[in-house]
Amino acid sequence: MLTPRPRDPDSPFALGDEPRSWRDLLADVAVLAESLPANTAPEVMVACADRYLCAAALLAVWSTGRLAALPPNSREETIDRLCDERGISLILHDGGGQGDAGVDVRTRLPAGVARAALGTLPPLAFSPERTLVCVHTSGSTGAHVACGKSAAQLLGEAELLVRLWGLGPGTRVLATVPPHHLYGLLFGVLVPFMGGGSLVRATPLHAETIASQAGARQANVLVSVPAHLHALATLSPGALPPLTRIFSSGAALDPATGSAVAKLAGIPVTEVLGSSETGGIAWRETGGQDRGDGVWQPFPGVEVAPDHDETMRLRSPFLSRADGDAQGWYRGADRIRARPDGRFELLGRADGVVKIGGSRVAVAQIERLLREIPGVADAAVVPVDTPPPRRHELWAAVVAPGLSVAALRAALLKRLEPIAVPRRFRLVAALPREDNGKLVRARLLALFDGTTNV
Repeated sequence: MLTPRPRDPDSPFALGDEPRSWRDLLADVAVLAESLPANTAPEVMVACADRYLCAAALLAVWSTGRLAALPPNSREETIDRLCDERGISLILHDGGGQGDAGVDVRTRLPAGVARAALGTLPPLAFSPERTLVCVHTSGSTGAHVACGKSAAQLLGEAELLVRLWGLGPGTRVLATVPPHHLYGLLFGVLVPFMGGGSLVRATPLHAETIASQAGARQANVLVSVPAHLHALATLSPGALPPLTRIFSSGAALDPATGSAVAKLAGIPVTEVLGSSETGGIAWRETGGQDRGDGVWQPFPGVEVAPDHDETMRLRSPFLSRADGDAQGWYRGADRIRARPDGRFELLGRADGVVKIGGSRVAVAQIERLLREIPGVADAAVVPVDTPPPRRHELWAAVVAPGLSVAALRAALLKRLEPIAVPRRFRLVAALPREDNGKLVRARLLALFDGTTNV
C-alpha cells in the first residue's frame, strides 16, 4: 500500500491567506467526502485552481472509491466537452459555476468550521494497482489524449521525487503550474502530500507576483515552466527568497534563461523531461557554475534507448503496461543519442522536422533563433501544409515590441537559408499559452486569421 509520510497533525500543509494544517486537510476531506452525491458516475471531474482545495477534492473522491479526472486546461468549454465524452455527471470546482453538474467545494468547507476529530478520518492508504486519476495531454499537437494513472504510477513517482531530491519535511513548494497538469500535480501537490512538506495554495504567473508569493510564504522550492522563468530572469537581484531547488519542465529551457535564473537565485535550475503519457523520464541541471554537458540522466528505474531512427524508447514504472510493446518499451516523440554511461542527449522532437523545397528544417531551431534576436520576448513557429511545389511552409508568431517583420526576417537571414525563414509573421502582444506554458496548435493558427502582418 502507498501511504504519505507520517507527520504531526498540526504541521502546516497549505500556505496562503487561509493556511491549513495536516489535521485540517484530513478533516476537510472527511467532510467533503460525506457531502458528495452518492448517485453519480464513478468518475468525478476535479477542476480546482486552489492547490489545497484540489488536494482535498482528490482525496475525497478517492476515499469514496471513485476516479478523479483532471482537465487539460481551466476553460469551461473544455471541461464540459470532456465530461460529455466521458459520461461525467459531477464536477468539483472552486469558482466558475460549471452549471448544474458543478459543486463549489468552498461551499462545503466554510471557513472557521470546527475540524473533526482524527479518529473519524478515512485512512490514506492506496493499493498500487488502483487507478486514481485520468489526466489529459495539453493538446499542443492535436486532440487531448486521456492518460489513466495508477497509485503506483502517480504516488510512486511522487515518492521517488521526494527521495531523489530530499523534498521531505520542511519543503515549502510554490508552483506556477496549475494542479490539473501532471507536472503541477506531482511537484506542486503530491510531493508535499507524500513527503511531509507544505504547498502554497496560489498559482502566481507573473514574475513580480511569483517573487512576492515566494517571499511571503517562505517557499524554498519553485516549480515552474520556461515561459515563467524567462520573465523571472528579468527581476532585480535579491527579488527571490533563498531557494534550495528550482524545477522547470514542459519545454526546453534556453541556456540564456537558465543562466540568468541561476544567477538570480544562486542555484542551478533542475530541468525535468517528461509527459502526461510517460510521467517523468529524466533530469539535468542548467545554468549553474558547473554548466555540465547538457546530457540527461534517466530517473531511477527508467530505461531509455534510441530506436533504429534515433527515436526515444523507454521502459518505466510510471508507464501503463498497455502503453508499451510486448517487452514493455514505449516509443516516444523525441530523438536521442545514447551515452555509454546510460545518459542521453536530446536531439529534438521526432515530429519537429519538416521538408520545405526539398530541405529539412527544424522548427525548434527556428524558434530558438527568433528568441535570440534582441528585442524578441517570445516566439512560436508552426508548420502549415500548402499546395505543391512547396507542400509545407512555416508561420511565426512573435512578441517583439518595437521590431518590424522586415527586421525579424533580416536577422534570421543572417543565420538561415532563405528557404527556412518563415513565410508569414504575426506580431502579437502575447502568445496564447496554456496555463502550463504550452501552446495549442489551433489557438496559434487562429492568430493568423485576418492579420495584416505578413
